Amino acid sequence: MKKIYFSFTSYMKILTRNIWTYIFLIANLLYLLPVTLSFIPKNNAGGALAASAYFSVSGVLFFMVLGYFLSNTEDNNNCNELMATFNDAKASQSFSKIIVIFVTALSVSLLGFLIYFIEYLIYKVDMYFLAPTIKYILLYYFLPFTISGIIGIIIGNLIKSKLAYILLVLIWCFITSINTVIFQLITNFLLIDLKQLGVILNITVSEPHMHYNPLYGLPIEKRRFIFMGIYLFIVLFILTIQNLLQYEKRNKYLKIVIPLFLFIFTSLGWMYKHSSRIIYYDLTSDSIRHYDSGYPPYKQAINSNSYNKINISSYDINLDITKDLSASVTFDINFPNNNISQGSFTLYHNFNITQLNTSQGKDLSFKREGDIVTFYIPDNKEKNLTLNIEYSGFSSPIFYANSNGILLPSFFPWIPQENLFNAYNINNNSLNINYNPKPIHYSLKLNHPKSMYCNIPFIDKGKWEGLSNNGITVMAGDINTITSSNLVMVYPKVFQEQADSLPDYKPQLEKLFGDIIEDLALENKSAEIKNMYSIPIRSTMSNTTIIKNGNEIYIDSNNGFINKTKQVPPRVFLIPLTTALCSEEETLTSQNNLLYSSFLFSYEYWYLYKSNEKKLEYSMFMNMLNASKAMSEDKNNKDDISKRDYEFYSCLNDFFSKHITNEKFMKNFFRDYYKYLSTNPNLTINEVKDFIKSKDR
Repeated sequence: MKKIYFSFTSYMKILTRNIWTYIFLIANLLYLLPVTLSFIPKNNAGGALAASAYFSVSGVLFFMVLGYFLSNTEDNNNCNELMATFNDAKASQSFSKIIVIFVTALSVSLLGFLIYFIEYLIYKVDMYFLAPTIKYILLYYFLPFTISGIIGIIIGNLIKSKLAYILLVLIWCFITSINTVIFQLITNFLLIDLKQLGVILNITVSEPHMHYNPLYGLPIEKRRFIFMGIYLFIVLFILTIQNLLQYEKRNKYLKIVIPLFLFIFTSLGWMYKHSSRIIYYDLTSDSIRHYDSGYPPYKQAINSNSYNKINISSYDINLDITKDLSASVTFDINFPNNNISQGSFTLYHNFNITQLNTSQGKDLSFKREGDIVTFYIPDNKEKNLTLNIEYSGFSSPIFYANSNGILLPSFFPWIPQENLFNAYNINNNSLNINYNPKPIHYSLKLNHPKSMYCNIPFIDKGKWEGLSNNGITVMAGDINTITSSNLVMVYPKVFQEQADSLPDYKPQLEKLFGDIIEDLALENKSAEIKNMYSIPIRSTMSNTTIIKNGNEIYIDSNNGFINKTKQVPPRVFLIPLTTALCSEEETLTSQNNLLYSSFLFSYEYWYLYKSNEKKLEYSMFMNMLNASKAMSEDKNNKDDISKRDYEFYSCLNDFFSKHITNEKFMKNFFRDYYKYLSTNPNLTINEVKDFIKSKDR
């Protein structure tokens, strides 16, 4: 023990007398302070952590050089000569180097934590974020720094020349997020996807924003810790073997160390494989298309008339949520027509159905087409039945349910739905909204470690029950729920500042909803808002930051219209609002993307005109018209699609130039336009152009 202590103090003196140690610590402060101060005063602790994650990339290089420095300096060589006079000197020396790396990594991590803690106190951040901050710093500061320091020691033991620094830089490129670029280039060159190998080698955060989500906070889960443990254990094993090979009695110890390594490595590998996964949540604009592009049934619209629909009057839902969702649902149905031998309902296709039977225990055969499930009861004589279904799985790229958090909105078919539709439309990268405005009785049983919200009445711990006209929504994570002026608001804790502004938008949104419903003569639609959810939904629909289902509204928590002025130009809301209302018609959303988007953009343009909005040039319609014109006139562009788009937008623009001042005429036109697109599937562009021209008389 004395030998280890003596060696440790010697190395610490070497370290504290080196100017590069202080340069690194000062650089740490200069980086962390502005990054954290740009987020924490806005009550966005998670954003500060995510932004500071890149610091670990530079820290890994510093600690690799530090490890090499401990093995190869003039002072260290003198220490080697002195330690050589002791028995077991090499082992004590190597162990003390590891302790130096450990203590230094811990010191840098504590400095980072101290910065966060002081700023949390100054800006009165909810101390709820203290525990996630500790875990985050441990996972993305302390462990990577320790691992990279040991790698530096290993290289120092192997190579004594300055060429070692080149090797350290190469290793640094492959074990940090920089390897994303390297493996992408290798993949492009070899035509073999090696990006997953880059993920395995990376000990830092490859995409910091993927490790922080405003709804459920920081998904620091067991799997990542086990992975880092495996990484740390491997480098320690290599260093141990290096030391044993220099020891006279190495064969004796190798017989112990190697089996022990294999046992621990196998155990950690098994734990990694069976550990709960991270919540996969894709924030990219094409997430729907990427996730379900290989699912053929999503490439065509559902013809609901070809199925035997059922009515559902009540649900009894039991959820078990650990690493994904497991559900047992009992629901009462009736057949609205004389065909009682079969029926169909909607359930997202990624849920694996393990059982479907009647309340009497009779198993039912069924088949799945897209998100439609059709069941068969050949000898059925009852129009009213109770069915039981059990299923499990990982929900989707947008919606999820596991121990880290839950986002299961009412408009997504995470339980059987009587409306028949596909959840996603990959052609338009859009979400088909399940809108079913009728009272249905729900009973939900669920226990979850995070804060929970459900839009039906709370009965007791883990139980909710009551009627709802808007389906059932379940959320859990780092969320707050408040009621203000008969408005229930659910929002992420980190968006308290934006949440304070939410009630001020209610009258603006209700007015715009009312205008859209009136202009397009939308049936069974209400402008009233009772529940408002602030969640990350931007990727659920193109150009959309709002989804409306009955009197519930879902607003993207990352949207651009949440601000301190509280008064926002209508153009910011219009496309999201129109999309939210019109997306309930699957025939419309399944039209050619040009037809669907141009309808939304053209309505926005007319609404802004009749509202005396001055900045019409910023409307999406004018942007698309000008962009398609520029691309069609580009001599280097041989794409006929640009020319097609420009001709279509020009057709609409010519129509507007003649009639836009006639408000009554334009209102009737948009009502007919909406009806035409939502009742005639698979229209061609020429057919719609002919329709527009038919109105120009």
